[in-house]
Formats: sequence, C-alpha cells, structure tokens
Amino acid sequence: MPNPIKPIGVGDLLVVKQHIVGYEPSEVAYIENVLKGETHSRQVRRAETTETSVTTERENVSEEERDLQSTERFELRRESEQVAALDGQLRSQSYGGLVEFTSTANAPASGSLQIAEKQASTYGKEVTSRAVSKITERVRTQIVRRTVNEFEEKTSHSYENGTGAGNITGIYQWIDKVYENQVYNYGKRLLYDLVVPEPGAFLLQAFARAQSEGRELVKPPLWTLSPSMISEGTYTSLVNKYQATGVEPPPALYVTASKSFKGNPTRVTGDPEASEIPIPAGYEAFKCNIRLTSSPYSEIPPASARPCIQIVVGNNGPFTSTFYVVPNQMSAPTSIAGPLLHSFDLGGTDKVPVAITTWHIVSYAFNIVITCKRTTAALDKWRHRTYDQLFQAYQRQKAEYEERLANLLAALRVGAIGFSSGQKRKLERDELKKSCLELITQQFFEAYGTATTMVMRTDPVTGESVPYAQPKLPQAVILGPAIRFFEQAFEWEQMMYALYAYFWARKDYWMRRVTIEDNDEAFAEFLKAGSARVVVPVRPGFERAVVHYMEANVIWDGGPLPDINSPLYVPILAEIKAAQQAAGTETPYGDAWRNRLPTQLVLLRDDDELPAWKKVGDEWVPA
Repeated sequence: MPNPIKPIGVGDLLVVKQHIVGYEPSEVAYIENVLKGETHSRQVRRAETTETSVTTERENVSEEERDLQSTERFELRRESEQVAALDGQLRSQSYGGLVEFTSTANAPASGSLQIAEKQASTYGKEVTSRAVSKITERVRTQIVRRTVNEFEEKTSHSYENGTGAGNITGIYQWIDKVYENQVYNYGKRLLYDLVVPEPGAFLLQAFARAQSEGRELVKPPLWTLSPSMISEGTYTSLVNKYQATGVEPPPALYVTASKSFKGNPTRVTGDPEASEIPIPAGYEAFKCNIRLTSSPYSEIPPASARPCIQIVVGNNGPFTSTFYVVPNQMSAPTSIAGPLLHSFDLGGTDKVPVAITTWHIVSYAFNIVITCKRTTAALDKWRHRTYDQLFQAYQRQKAEYEERLANLLAALRVGAIGFSSGQKRKLERDELKKSCLELITQQFFEAYGTATTMVMRTDPVTGESVPYAQPKLPQAVILGPAIRFFEQAFEWEQMMYALYAYFWARKDYWMRRVTIEDNDEAFAEFLKAGSARVVVPVRPGFERAVVHYMEANVIWDGGPLPDINSPLYVPILAEIKAAQQAAGTETPYGDAWRNRLPTQLVLLRDDDELPAWKKVGDEWVPA
C-alpha cells in the first residue's frame, strides 16, 4: 500500500543557523523601595487543609420480658348424712295376744346407730404465660477522616536601611538572549514537509512521571455533576471516577416489616386487641399479606352464630376474615378450616394499626407482613449525601493535581539549570525526528524494541540472579538494515522546523501547556507547542530509494545493504561529520540578522536610574 506521505518537490535547501551573541538587559521587572530607617521583609506562603467527618449512628437494643402467673383454687364440699336406728324398749300394755311396740327418737344408748358421710372435692388451676419481646437496633459507626493537603512555597526577602543616608531604590531588569542568524544554501534537495502534532508531549510526560511518583499528571475534568444526575446505575462509576470513599449504596427499593399475633379468648366474644406495626424510616406501607392458621372452637355455637375472626389493618376500611363451619361439622367441636392467605394494597403511611376481634374462638394465630416501598424523599436524601462525598473527593483530586503541577513546574525550573541550550536543542530535534519517522514509516517503533531481550545471569560476586540485556540475533540481523536506511536516507542534521501555538494541541491540555516555564524560552516554547512544521531533506543520491520505499514499502530499492562500491553507501565518517554539522559546500544566503529571546533571569541595576533606549540605525540600544 503506497505511503500517504508525499514529497513537496525538489528545491533549494535553505538552513538557518543561529549562534548566541550575548545577553542584554530588557524591560523593568520589579522595583523595590526601602525607606531610610526601615526594615522590610516579604514572605509568600500558600497552604490548604481539607477535613472530612462522617458519623453514622444506629441503635440495637434487645429487650425480652416473660411473665408466668399461676392461680390455684381448691373447694371442699362435705355432705353428712346420719341415720339413727333404735330398737326401743318393749313395753307391754297388757298381757295377751296383742303386743304393741313404740319407737322413739330419744332412745337410750343401748340402741343401734348408723352414720353415712358424702364428701366432694373440686380443684382448679389457672396458668397465664405472657411474653413481651422488644428489639431495637442501634449501631454507631463514626468515621473521622482528616486529610491535610499542604503545599508550601515560601519566599523571604529582607531589606534593611537602618544606617543608610537616604532612601534606597532597587531596579530589576529582565535579561534577553541575543542570537545572530544566518541562512545557508545547501543546494537542491528532495524535500518532505510534515506537520507533527504536540512535539513536546513525550518530554512533558517523561518530566511529569519523573516528578510525580511514576504517574502521569492528568487534570481532573470540570465539575458539572448535580444531585439529580446520581442514580442507582451511575453512582458506582462516579465513585470510581473521583476515587471517593465512604459512599453508601442507595437504600433498597423494598423492605418488609412483620408482626405475629396470637390469643386465647376466654369469652364467646373476645376482648378487642389493638396493636401497631412500625414502618422503617424512609419507607411507606405498600402491600399487606395476612396468613392465618386454623382456629379451634370448643363448643357448638348457636344456630345463628358462626365462629369468626375480624382483622382490621390500616386506615383503608376493615378487612374481615370470617370463617364458617360446614353443616356436618356443627354437631361437635372442631376447627375453622385454614390456613388463610390474604393480600391487599395499603396507602403510603409510616405506621400500620391492627385491630382483632373474635367470636366463638378458643385460640388463634396469624402473621402480618407489610411490604414497604422506598420514599422519594429517602432517595433524594441519599443523592445529596452521595453528591457531597463525591464533591469532596473531587476537591481532593483537584488539590492533588494543583500540588503536583506546582511541584512539576518548580522541578522544571530547577532542572533547567542542569541542561545547556545545546542539550535542549538536541532533545527538541530528537523528538521531532522520532515523530517524523513515525509518519514516514507508519509505525510506532514496537518492532524495533524486539531486538533486545533481558536474560537472567548469576552475578560472579554476590551469586544473585541479575538481569542482563543482550541482542536477539535473528531480529537484530533483520532490523539492522532498516535502521541504517532511515538514518542515512534523510539529512536529519539539516532538518528545519517552526513551532505553532498551544491551541493546536488537545484542548484538555491547554491550561497545562500555557503555564509551562523555563529559563530557556525556546525550550519552553517547544514544550508548549500544539504542532510543529518540519521540513526534512533527502540525502543526495537517496532520492530514488526513498521514493521506492514510499511506493512499495521496501528499503534499499528492494536489494541488500549497499556495499562500499554502491552509490547508496554512506561512509561512517560522513555520518559523523554531518551529525556534528561540519562545514561543507553550503554558501551564505542573504544577510545575517539578530533576534532576542526573553528569559526568566533578572538583573539588579547598579544605579536607581530608570532604563531608556534609543534607535541607532535599525536597532534599539540602551541609551
């Protein structure tokens, strides 16, 4: 497939070479005034503290009361019956055939007496068992999180004028670098004109990784979240996005509240029983389910009566469960057929009253289960609580980003002292060369990294197994000709480039790029650049080989490495001279000119006179 990169044609290779001429004082940077007898000190310090406190309280109290009462009744009924029989004295009224006997109650002791006793005992025992169980849950969880993010950049300047003869005025001036530029003509070349996006992106990433514990510095996105955007489906991704902690899941859509009822009425019509089922906070009663077990009765009710239980739940009107016994069961005590399961809807309420009345029932037991639905207010309360926690996490991310950015910029300013201008120009050209090769070869150097591998070897001193880098011979043999081709086919040392502003880069990085500072303004502009235009010349004699590669994706015209007799052979001495930009056949083109680049350096003037400039010829010079 042909390469989409095309040459712009053949033209004169004009190269601008510049050399530093010197430094010149520029505009006034700052003026410090100290009055006679005054001591002046200035300090700058910035600190930020974030404190988060989360307290959650729940109560769990279990109380159970049991009451056992026993009453005994003993009644004795005694009935005595005495029967007395007396064989009284025989008194003869007269002698003869008629004999008369008289029996009297007050017969003498010599008579016969009979006594019969009847005794009846009645024993009764009444046992009442009462159990009351109360459970209240209370769990107290207190989380106090105190995060102190403190970045301190403290600058102190002291000025003393206690012994001076008069007032002191110090004038600081910016320092500019002065360069002289000259264009040179290298003759006709085949030229490629490329645009490289974000030429300093890799250097910025490398600096950020070196100064931020191996992590890339990424600015948190703009905060646009609102409580209404938090839902059961989105809150987990938001927690991960902002790395929030202590965020609770949303309350469940449905929960249940239940209560059991049982009784043993002592009369035909039982005493009404009233109770209440509490509904959890943040919920309202939604649906009711009643399950009743069989309820026995111990006597045959009147013909016009039926054993029944009436249950009234909530404020929606009475729900009455009435149970009838079939006719053939009316001849003897039996049970109401059961169990019964009944369901109905409830209007939203925070508590459910229950009332029970029975007729001709010996005992009963049933369960009431209330299905509760989450209220809109409870969900909104969770949304706002979660919103506050996410916003606090965002504030922590933002503070961390600002701290790391400040540290990075400070490190860049300090680290710039360790690099000369020549080293920075070398970094710039290497980055541009890498990006141009990626555009020309349509690859990202993944294959070229496979020619080396790490092998474990035993250290002869310590005896430990340590990694050693060594070439992978087959890959090195294959990749070697390609590396030579791209290094020799283009005159990278004559590459020319111009930088374009930051707004041609990713918009998310605009603020980061604008704030980049460096003592070398040219290097700072390279790091800020959104794009760069690069003109790459083809080395004389390689025009056909480069065009063939662009069309067929084959190096060295499809043949082997050129030998010393080939016109494509480049002696290593020529490569060294070109890399060191040794003088060749180039000729000056036009007149030289000077330009000034601002720096961050300042100079204190020897006097307290304000600087001035005058025009000499075409240039402005200090007056």
